[in-house]
Amino acid sequence: MTIRKVYFGSLGPFLYDDIIPIDDVDGDFAGEDQKGLITDGPVKVENTPATSYDVLRFDDLGELIVSAQRTTETFIATGTIAYLTNVVLATGTYDLFLPTLVLGEKRVYDVKNDGVGVITLKPNATEPAVEIEGEVYQTLRPGDSVSVWSDLTDWSVL
Repeated sequence: MTIRKVYFGSLGPFLYDDIIPIDDVDGDFAGEDQKGLITDGPVKVENTPATSYDVLRFDDLGELIVSAQRTTETFIATGTIAYLTNVVLATGTYDLFLPTLVLGEKRVYDVKNDGVGVITLKPNATEPAVEIEGEVYQTLRPGDSVSVWSDLTDWSVL
């Protein structure tokens, strides 16, 4: 039973309400509630979504799920994880950088060393004061994995 204010950019608030009974004359949805936005004006969409990343999805608690799709990125040398990536497979010995805190906000990155070297996972190179769970970096030895997420202040290990 949820009532929330929703904003699309500078538009809103629109009310999301899932406690209004469906007005169904055929009785196909007897006892079911609506789930959607309530507005007395239009909801404007500028562009038709071209990829699954353009569609916003929310879980039952109202938290944004960027995409139901899991995107994998593979590294064999120093690089920066793309912010839309979910799963990172790394092999070799080098530094691997996370996206910026802003781009990574509320996103989980699952990073695994699936090779024989040592991966040093670090915050984005443009954010030298940022830490991962209170440390300057996380070391991933062969077979190690770590899940991290950004709260806009630092990276946390899950």
